[in-house]
Formats: sequence, structure tokens, C-alpha cells
Amino acid sequence: MYEAGSQPGGLLRSAISANRLPADILDWDIQGVVDMGVKIETGVTVGRDITIAGLLADGADAVFLATGGWDSRLEREAAAGNTGVAEETVPGTYLMMDVLRSPGQIACGENVVIAGGGSTAVAVARACRERGAKTVTLLYRRGLAEAGDDEAPAGKDIRVIHGAAVVRLLGEENRLSAVVYRDLESGEEQTLDADQLLLPSGRYPQMIFRRIQDQDSPGAGDAEATSAAEPLRWEGFEPCKRPDQAGETGLLSSGDVLSDFSGAIKAIGAGRRAAASVHQVMYGIDPHLPKAVLTPDSIIQNVDAVSAVEEIPRRIMPLCRGQELESCGEIERGFDEEAAIAESRRCLQCGLICYKRTGSQAEQPREVSVVNVPAGR
Repeated sequence: MYEAGSQPGGLLRSAISANRLPADILDWDIQGVVDMGVKIETGVTVGRDITIAGLLADGADAVFLATGGWDSRLEREAAAGNTGVAEETVPGTYLMMDVLRSPGQIACGENVVIAGGGSTAVAVARACRERGAKTVTLLYRRGLAEAGDDEAPAGKDIRVIHGAAVVRLLGEENRLSAVVYRDLESGEEQTLDADQLLLPSGRYPQMIFRRIQDQDSPGAGDAEATSAAEPLRWEGFEPCKRPDQAGETGLLSSGDVLSDFSGAIKAIGAGRRAAASVHQVMYGIDPHLPKAVLTPDSIIQNVDAVSAVEEIPRRIMPLCRGQELESCGEIERGFDEEAAIAESRRCLQCGLICYKRTGSQAEQPREVSVVNVPAGR
């Protein structure tokens, strides 16, 4: 793992108060990952110190990009003394805010693709034409009928495609060569020649990269058999979506824009999905969610009422307050042994109809009323 900061942890270390997530707890958890055999190198920035193509050429079977939120990205730039020079983390790919704030440092390519962005995308598209781009293509996720005023035609020299989502990047060595988009209505995929992709978000989306092997050539699938004289070809695509966004397609969908990094639990969940996706990729399986995954539209059995079952209330975590924080160091004190055992005896499988009475009523019949409702309700 390559980390641009001086310590691993990202936003968990820099954006969460120490009395909510103490550094020693975070360090303990990260050390568990290191003890499993994971190597971490700090102070290494993708696009400056290492490249995606370079990692693939050195034998990596897959490269996962997780550069974090925009605030951590700007923090890294400031820490590195970066005074406005934009990082090219993904070959040929920049954020629109970099193009706008660094007009003299980012040259537009010959074939530019812009993935949405409303009126800002139109302004950037016109700027790229003025800077010498031969073709500029705007891809909007919304269909033409739903397009807003900020997605008006940008000019006769700028192509606009509505109802399209970027699903794959293609490249050779350290340059982008094409962008694959999917028509959200028909499901058909089209490839656009592109040496530059501009994204409207404040961060790079999560992506997985792998080598493209020529299946018709001898030794295909064997990285060592690839001739050193042949350029390294690669593709980049997203990991599987969150279950509640399973129907979304392409980079920067509505769920992606909100990001998975608002807190520790969501960040860990995003990491688990990414790990599962990388595992699938390394075994030649396209990333996908299992068919049995629970979504907001899934029908489950919710317990509407339970009779003659003793209620065991939840134990509330004791907190440190005011001046006590100086000695506690952490807001939540934790349970003592008695409270922890009592809390562990509570049923935590609500909805599975596994309730048991306590005491002398344990073996008596129980009455449960069940109603089927969507999981998201």
C-alpha cells in the first residue's frame, strides 16, 4: 500500500477528533493489517513518485486507486509544498477544478472527454477548444429530456452525448487512449478515442486497474511472457457498487458522488467491497454483487409485534464529559465486564423470528406477528 501522507490512516487520522478515534486505537488496528503481511510505504504520491502503468509493469496483477476525499487531497498537496500544480494520478485524467485553477499548467489533449459537470463542464469544454483540442465530447448521465439549462449545447465544435456513463478507461503505458461509455437506455457500449478525461468531482473515483493481455498471442495471461518491446496496455474500471446502488452504472453515479468516506464504518465498508472486487478481478471475474444481496427494495420479514417476551433494554455506553476528558482521553468509557456480558445476552437478530422467552417462560409458546415490508422502509 502506498500512502501519500506521513502516516497511514487517511481521513480516519486527519478528520476525526482524537477523543472519538484515538490515534493509539487507529494505530493498533492498522498494525493488525501490517501483521497480516501488508507492506505500507508512506510519503509516496501516485502520479509523482509512482505510476499505475509502472506498478502493472513491475508485476502487479491489479492496482486499486483510493485517493480519498478532496479535502485530504488538498491537505497532501499543501504538506508537499504543492502550490497549484495538479496531480495526474490517473494517466490523462484531471479534475475540472485543476483545469480551472491551473490554466497555464494543464495542456488540453487532442481528444478530450468530459464526464458531466453542468455549466462548469461547458466552460471547460470551450476552454479546451480554445487551447487547441481537436475533439471535445461532453458525456451527461441525464437524458436529453431531463437535461437542465446548465447542460445546454456548448457549441457546434463540441459534441454532447446525453444518457451516457463512463464505465471503463483504456490506455498504454502512462497515457490514456480511450474512454468506454454505456448508453443508460439501451445498455450498449461505445468507445471514444481520448487522451484526456476531465472529471467534475472533487476527488478521483475508486478504480481498479489491470493489464490487458492479447488472448490470441502465445503466453497470453502470463505477465512474464509479454515482450518488453510491446507497450503495456491497461484498463481501469470501478469496483462493485454499494448494495443500495446496485442498479447504478458507471463512474460518478449519484451514490458515488456522495462518497463512501463520511466516517470510519462507511470507509471500512467501502474497503471491503473494493477488496472483494479486486479478488474477483484477479481470478478473471468481472466485479459484481452477489444475487442474494439485501437492497432497499428487498422484501424481508419484519417483526411487527411480540407478546409475552421480557424486554431487555439496551445498555447505554457511559461517557466522559467536561474536564473528565483530560484524564479519559476518549468520550466513550467502554463497558465494564458485567455490563458487557449483559449486553451480549440481548437478541441482536431482530427480524429473524428467533425470540426466546427468559426465565420460567423459556419453553412456553410465543406469539409473534409478522408483516412483510421492503427492507429500506
